[in-house]
Amino acid sequence: MYSFYFSFRGNKNVPSVVVYSFLAIGVITTVLWVITKNSTTLLLFISYPILFFLVKQHLQIDTEKKQYRLGVDVAGSTFGKWEPLPEIEYISVFRKQFKNKPFEDGGGLNWDDTYHKIEVNLIVNKREKMLVWIGDNPNKAMMAARYLSKHMNLKILDATRREFVWLDE
Repeated sequence: MYSFYFSFRGNKNVPSVVVYSFLAIGVITTVLWVITKNSTTLLLFISYPILFFLVKQHLQIDTEKKQYRLGVDVAGSTFGKWEPLPEIEYISVFRKQFKNKPFEDGGGLNWDDTYHKIEVNLIVNKREKMLVWIGDNPNKAMMAARYLSKHMNLKILDATRREFVWLDE
């Protein structure tokens, strides 16, 4: 089974149950602190946002059963519904360019830098893809692509260079 973890931080697709759980913990600890004036409750209130950073969105692909799930990983337990994998055409590894958003510092717009990330995608058809891996290390991206290629019997398109190359795995 292949797994890919990425953080919810900055993710707009956070399930509402996670958001409501954190809000409930905040309200409960605040009420307990107001009632009891117990410093332990205050410590819980201050430290509970740290739990947010332990929650991760987790993509799992079961190559044997040909299914996947995009679930929520909380302290090592994954919650999410398994779904059948669509028919995958090939694996794509490419460099994607991102642009920092400019900001105003009183005198006008400032810094307009670009940066690159390597993405590994399962290509379903011309319009649909599944993001499997994103990062800075091209070697790790190719390791992920080769693993999937071997276990799913798919070709890899290396689009990290100007000349795209089909890799024989």
